[in-house]
Amino acid sequence: MQTITLHSKSNRLFYISVGLFFVVVISLVDQATGGQTGLLLYLIPVCLSAWMFGRFYGYVTAVASTLTGMVPAFIGLGGSTSPNRILADGMIALVIFALAAFWLARLKRTIKNEQRLARTDYTTGAVNTRYFHDLTEMEIRRFRRYEHAFTVAFIDLDNFKMVNDSYGHQAGDDVLRVVTRTLRANLRETDIVARMGGDEFALLLPETDQKDARAVLSHLQEHLLSAMQNKSVPVTFSIGVVTFHAVPDTVHEIVRCADDLMYSVKKEGKNRVKYTIVAQ
Repeated sequence: MQTITLHSKSNRLFYISVGLFFVVVISLVDQATGGQTGLLLYLIPVCLSAWMFGRFYGYVTAVASTLTGMVPAFIGLGGSTSPNRILADGMIALVIFALAAFWLARLKRTIKNEQRLARTDYTTGAVNTRYFHDLTEMEIRRFRRYEHAFTVAFIDLDNFKMVNDSYGHQAGDDVLRVVTRTLRANLRETDIVARMGGDEFALLLPETDQKDARAVLSHLQEHLLSAMQNKSVPVTFSIGVVTFHAVPDTVHEIVRCADDLMYSVKKEGKNRVKYTIVAQ
């Protein structure tokens, strides 16, 4: 799966603007109450920015919150306080805000990493079986709404056991990672690469009819074979490709259909791509 990164200039300006908007709202509340709410009220936009957009944006909002929160004190809304005391309180607030931004952003990153690990195959980084089923279920619902064809392909690595037996499991794992990288490099960002266990992979190609699937899988097999030749391993690929113009009731039936087609390729001599269409 591809991860979307949000670091463009326009995105940064948008996130900073949202954080500053929160600060302005809190500032208006603060001034409306005569500066009695205190600097900690500004912790709210800091936490929101850090949680929603990340640590950097939390820090930017922390600085803005600190400076804005000091305004009522400087103009006398909060009573007679010396400038040194105002500055000291501001520094304390800035430290609190920055720590809050740091820990909240770190907590969210930890949660996201745990979620990613729960749906990712440890060895290859491909989607795992459980998450593949979830994504295919979503594709079934999308099909029922829009009736756009989609394709599922099952790929088995021929002679993979020979690699493990001859070169060891570490070499076998390296082959699996090369296969994953090759698949990802030659598919769209919206396509899903999953490891279904052992030496089997599955592809989910949304909005892909058989004509497009033939072009994609033919190209893909060439690149996979080239990658194996570069590694000097005798691995080839048996591939079953099913395009759905009608969907079964369950993901299990979709998986079984693609899996059965792939195994028919292996029985007929391996190292081929076989296609079929499921229609009403």
